[in-house]
Amino acid sequence: MNLIYNLANLGDCKSLIIHPASSQYLSFPEAERDGLGITSDLLRLSAGIEAIDDIINDLGQALDKL
Repeated sequence: MNLIYNLANLGDCKSLIIHPASSQYLSFPEAERDGLGITSDLLRLSAGIEAIDDIINDLGQALDKL
């Protein structure tokens, strides 16, 4: 299942994930991003209104692929 979308539109009713360092904070100097805690390994997840078990299973299958 691919339930979680890779989108910058956080605050939607569906689950979304984004990599802030390469999107919203891309124009910030690296030192400033680091000072804000926006590291290259940070992901921001916005959980939507889907069934919690569906969200957990979707995250699990994605992590299993790593």
